[in-house]
Amino acid sequence: MERPEPSYPVALRLAGRPCLVVGGGELAAHKAAGLLAARAAVTVVAEEPEAAMRALAVRLLERPYRRTDLAGCWLAFAASGSAALDRAIFADAEAAGVFCNVPDDLSACAFHLPAIARAGSVSIAVSSDGTSPALSSLVRDELALGLGDAIAQVADVLGETRATLRQEGHPLHGLPWRALATELVKHARRGSSLAALMRCAEHWKARASPLGDLSAE
Repeated sequence: MERPEPSYPVALRLAGRPCLVVGGGELAAHKAAGLLAARAAVTVVAEEPEAAMRALAVRLLERPYRRTDLAGCWLAFAASGSAALDRAIFADAEAAGVFCNVPDDLSACAFHLPAIARAGSVSIAVSSDGTSPALSSLVRDELALGLGDAIAQVADVLGETRATLRQEGHPLHGLPWRALATELVKHARRGSSLAALMRCAEHWKARASPLGDLSAE
């Protein structure tokens, strides 16, 4: 069996960016909802949108797809329910330089969606490069067992610590961040409060930097 081309995993920041979904059915609504969760500016083109799509806070155009609908878009989903139309949309998107995904059509995808689990600002994304969404979901669910409120709190503390060091003018590279993360996770899973985790991070700052006691500066 020939393996698919390897993908390049990224985490896109789509807030405020224009994205297009063509189709008004349940699958299209699912794709639109995912874009809305990332705070994208979503336009949907559908001749007969179903109730699930009408319930979403999207810009809904109830008409046939036009090639010009792709103008200015960052991402597009072609989920019209017509294989011929979806592939035509993909071809238009390729010509326009827009990343487009046709669900369940591996040969007509400029990107694939991984199976995702989230805990606060921490995300686990598992991809099979489009070969088996079911397998991706299975692996995601197994890995997600390690997520939870504790991990979300640790992420908040690490983010705050990095932001503070950056504001104070200290270099972030070369510090033993993994050691801090390991220590915080251990304490968080024992039930330590957010304040206790912050104190732990402060103690780490005091001994971690080659510049000396950061907390004294």
